Amino acid sequence: MSDETKTPSSPKIGWRAVVTFLSCTAWLIFSKIYDAVRGPLEGSVAVGQLSDDPATYAAAREISTGNLIPNIAIWSLIVLLAIVWGTYLVKKFRELPPASVSTLLVLLSVLTMSACGPAKVEVLEEIDTNETAFLVPLEGNTDAQGKFMSEDYLNQNKVGAKRVSLPQRQVSTGRMWWAYKYVPTMRVVKVDRTPVTREWTEESTTGTSTKDDALAVESKDSIGFSIGATITAMIEEDNAAKFLYYYAGKPLPEVVDENVRSFVKTCVGQKFGDLPLEAKLGDEGQVLEAGCKDSKVKIFAECAETASKAFSERGISIVNLGYADGLSYDNPQIQQSIDNAYVAEMAIKQRENEKISQEQENERLLGIAQNERAMAEEFARAKEAWSSKIRLEIENKNAEARLVAANKWNGQTPTSILPQGTQMLFGLDQPAN
Repeated sequence: MSDETKTPSSPKIGWRAVVTFLSCTAWLIFSKIYDAVRGPLEGSVAVGQLSDDPATYAAAREISTGNLIPNIAIWSLIVLLAIVWGTYLVKKFRELPPASVSTLLVLLSVLTMSACGPAKVEVLEEIDTNETAFLVPLEGNTDAQGKFMSEDYLNQNKVGAKRVSLPQRQVSTGRMWWAYKYVPTMRVVKVDRTPVTREWTEESTTGTSTKDDALAVESKDSIGFSIGATITAMIEEDNAAKFLYYYAGKPLPEVVDENVRSFVKTCVGQKFGDLPLEAKLGDEGQVLEAGCKDSKVKIFAECAETASKAFSERGISIVNLGYADGLSYDNPQIQQSIDNAYVAEMAIKQRENEKISQEQENERLLGIAQNERAMAEEFARAKEAWSSKIRLEIENKNAEARLVAANKWNGQTPTSILPQGTQMLFGLDQPAN
């Protein structure tokens, strides 16, 4: 058939098919390449969500969610195909009868709905104010994995209190194009910096846990005993990366109960093992060698300093470390003998105290008696002096009276003689000295 016999309205689709084939092929190639590199690419861009700059945060968030670049590619393809096929499809669509149009729309709807894969749900991670988090890529060059988990890398990707969107990529789960799922390409590793306090004691009612956590040690003379301990540890903000590097996401309470406790037990055990249970004294009572019972404070102070220095290099700050409760001996008879000796010592001290108290009471009573005697003697001397004074005054009065009488006597004999010794003669009847 010649070209003159063709209808003027018959469209040519040859060039449209070629453009469609090339466009779809280019899109498929781009999709495959992007799927291969999107994990590391979106992971590196996702760190921009930690920026305080709004523009940087918005761009990083949009790219890390995996929507921006694929959406640009797919919509570019759709626009191109619409330009190529738009006029042709509209014209063909108008030529179809109504029944065919309805059937075609139903088939397109069923095909579209049946070919849909799972929805891409955004994965969000929240970092609290007491946490320091790190964005760790899950995919990329295996030769660089050590660098990814190095302390410098973690410090560069440190997160504050924020909400972070994790990038995802599509993974096929079957043979059909709709059989796939989305997996994250990065992971948020959190370090809880909340201080942790532990009490390792023997009794279930006094310690942090209900089991026996006391530190079991023995003295230089092989006497076994246990001693409780209390500790408080925390992670400084600047040491979060160091802690994560050494303990790989292990929580601080678990590190304290396992690693720190083992270190402290070893340190305390070595220092107690170098000392006898009781201090050795010289002939004059001087201490020749310190004992375990008297060295608890010193030993724990030294171990606290050693542990603090050792774990600070691993990102843990030990706030305090000390002993709790006393020594609990493995052999109950040792404890009983110590208790008996202590009771006897207390009884001796009590008797000595009672003796001292009695001596002090005797001295007090003797002092009172001596004071009373001195007062009595002083009173007797005062009484005697008072009596002598009264007699002297009486004699003075009598002498004055005799003198007055003598001055008034005219030398005549009294007309009436009174008995000798009467006071009415004022003693004139007494013989003269």
